[in-house]
Amino acid sequence: MLKPNAVPDPVRQQGLASVTHAAAFLSLSRNKLYQLINAGEIPSKKFGKSVRVPWAWLHLQAESEVAQ
Repeated sequence: MLKPNAVPDPVRQQGLASVTHAAAFLSLSRNKLYQLINAGEIPSKKFGKSVRVPWAWLHLQAESEVAQ
């Protein structure tokens, strides 16, 4: 299980989720999430070797799923 404090403060302040957190939130595997990021279907930011997904985008996706 992921610890909520495991995300570094600067990343949390920018509203970005790790690939592991984003994949869990979307109920996808990490590999599938990376495929979607590489295909340009999911917005992301790179910090060195780290890839982050905006929490705002994740929440919009969750809301649109609920609305359907």
